[in-house]
Amino acid sequence: MALEINDRGFLTQGGDLNTIYRTSTDHAVTIIIACSGSCIQSVIKQDIDDISRGIASVTSKKNGIKTAYSALKSPGFIVKTIINGTAHYTGMTINLIKQMAKALNFSYVLLEPEDNEWGREINGSWTGVVGDLLSGRTDVIASPLAVTAERAVIMDFTVPYFYDTSCVVIKTPNNYDTKWLILATKFQHLVLVCIFVSFVFSTIFLCVLEEVQPALWPVRNSMGLWNRCSDTLLVHFASLMANGISGCLLPVSLSGRLVMGAWWIFSLLTAAVYRGDIIAFLTAPRTTLPFNTLAEMVAQEAYSWGTLGGSAYETLFRNSSILQYKQVWEGMESRLASDPSVLSVDLNVHLDKVNTGHYAFITNTLTLKNWKVKNCDLRMLSDTFYPLMFAMVLPKNSSLTDILSKEIYRLRENGVIEYWYNQETSNVSCIASSHDMKKIDIVALLSVFYAAVIGISLALVALVGEILCSKSRRPVTSQQQPTTKEHVA
Repeated sequence: MALEINDRGFLTQGGDLNTIYRTSTDHAVTIIIACSGSCIQSVIKQDIDDISRGIASVTSKKNGIKTAYSALKSPGFIVKTIINGTAHYTGMTINLIKQMAKALNFSYVLLEPEDNEWGREINGSWTGVVGDLLSGRTDVIASPLAVTAERAVIMDFTVPYFYDTSCVVIKTPNNYDTKWLILATKFQHLVLVCIFVSFVFSTIFLCVLEEVQPALWPVRNSMGLWNRCSDTLLVHFASLMANGISGCLLPVSLSGRLVMGAWWIFSLLTAAVYRGDIIAFLTAPRTTLPFNTLAEMVAQEAYSWGTLGGSAYETLFRNSSILQYKQVWEGMESRLASDPSVLSVDLNVHLDKVNTGHYAFITNTLTLKNWKVKNCDLRMLSDTFYPLMFAMVLPKNSSLTDILSKEIYRLRENGVIEYWYNQETSNVSCIASSHDMKKIDIVALLSVFYAAVIGISLALVALVGEILCSKSRRPVTSQQQPTTKEHVA
């Protein structure tokens, strides 16, 4: 578009540059100015600076025109609080809107979608923030909408202003079902078998070694074989329990003491490792997660799972050809009839289900970090997947897409967006972890009581056996002997 400018820098046909730019039907307006150098300065001082910023013609505060931004609540990005009946929005995305409004000279109003959804296609029409943009209710989607190929067909995305990854969130399990077995589960089964075999072998080897030792032949008559071997067994068991033993039970020969010394070293190191692990467990318990990857999650049945309805995750799992993602969708779809909340559009519903237990929620890592401010019992699986790109969204072929993208580039290069992210996550730390601060409960020590009860029970059984054996071996009394002799006579 060529415009005639007079020497004073004003349009000869009247009007101003903003009006012409705003009323133009072209997607892009090129203004060619042909006048002297002095009038160029007058034009620049007049309006051309605002126009060069890109969106002054449609959002200029001077003209009182506002841009409607879709603002769907999302932890870390857009946080809504009600103060004296008035909604206040904070978060990284709100900071981005404010900065862009200041730099590009426009005002805005935030509108939430009536259905509280991100956007999914139902019978040819879109819901949520996507539907609001396509219907003209809003001009820009400011909510952290993930870039997907399906959405890019009907909308324009700016360059991403934030990158994230997907994760699975569950509540830290208590492990009460196996906690009472703490004394028996600190070693793997193979380790326990090796210790038992070593115990039996060393006991038998020392017993045989002492029997073939010539120095002990004179005392064989005073002590039976069973007593000698039982003493050897007792010495080995006491060493394994890291307890002292009587000197009279120690081997007499040099070879026997060498074997016993090796067994003591073995027992000392084993007991040290065992005790250290028990202390660590009781003071700072290490929780074992029921599963660590998506593949393990879909293979078990104890936990159900879900994600935010109408989000990119629902589209991903429903339409993906990847077997693992298809299994995730099949698991959610099979539970929809009995539990529609697995695809609820409300984040708080999913958070309540996670806190209840036996529920896994698929979301982004920034949401988890903000949740953990108030709930340190939440855990993230080690398996991260599906990288996310969040961007602002405009109608298809919008002339503002490049303008907003350039501003986002500038803010990213200056480290402003990274600074906002650090602000949102700087306070994301657990003040008091429920499993680190609580006292040792009775469940953790049940195995100790069980061991004591078993020991007492075995002692009672042994006592009954000794009493019965003693009665069966009781000698004939003196009153019965004459009767026997008289009978014989």
